[in-house]
Amino acid sequence: MHNIDRLGDVTELSAKAEQLAEYEKKIAERHDIKCSLYERYVLGELDAKAYKSESAVFDTELKRLNRALNALKKETAVLSDAKSSGDELRSLADAAIATNKLSRPLVELLINKVHIYPGHRIEIEWLVDDFGKIKEKETGIYV
Repeated sequence: MHNIDRLGDVTELSAKAEQLAEYEKKIAERHDIKCSLYERYVLGELDAKAYKSESAVFDTELKRLNRALNALKKETAVLSDAKSSGDELRSLADAAIATNKLSRPLVELLINKVHIYPGHRIEIEWLVDDFGKIKEKETGIYV
C-alpha cells in the first residue's frame, strides 16, 4: 500500500529546508572567515605558513559542509517529489469521491483489486491508504 500521508509529510520537508538553511549559513560563515584570514595575510598580520595552515583547516571544513549540504539537497528533492506525487494522487482520489465515479485511468491508479461476492457484496483493495475510509466517512457507505 502507498502511504500518501507519509509521502506528503510537510513537517519533514520543512525540517529539511531548515537544515539546508543552517548548512548554507555555516558555509557562508566559513567563507567569511577565510576572506578575513586572507586579508590578515595581505596586511602582514599572518605569515605564509600560518595562512596556509589555517586556510587548510577551513578548506577541509568547507568540503565536509558542502558534501553534507549536497546530500541534504538530494534528500529534500526526493521528499519534494514524493510530496508532489502524493498531492497529485490525493487530488485524483478527492475528484473520484466528489463525482462518485472512477474513470478507467483512475481505477488503474487507485485500485489494486476488486473482490465481488454473492449477495452484491464488494470489497475494494485501494492503492491509496484510507481511501475507502474517506469515502465511508463522507457518504456513510463503504464500497
